[in-house]
Amino acid sequence: MNDYRCRVSEEDARDSHFDGLTDAEERELALQAHIDRRETLKAIVAASQEKIDRLLKFANFSPDAEDIEAAETLDECLDFYIYKFILKDREVKP
Repeated sequence: MNDYRCRVSEEDARDSHFDGLTDAEERELALQAHIDRRETLKAIVAASQEKIDRLLKFANFSPDAEDIEAAETLDECLDFYIYKFILKDREVKP
């Protein structure tokens, strides 16, 4: 029977951070984690929007100051990321 396992160097075996993954495998795992986080955020935001829409259908629903402050904080955080990832990339660099 053939043994196709990778050989681990003594140095790697002593390294407490060595996980046995190749660089390509680590990149694939990081990419998948990145995609999963984006999909999770998208799902949370969509669910939150649906809940807000349902609440706003009730005339007696009145958000208090803390609700408005929380929404403003979220909006400011999103503004930060929009600037960081979108607008900043469009700036002309000397």
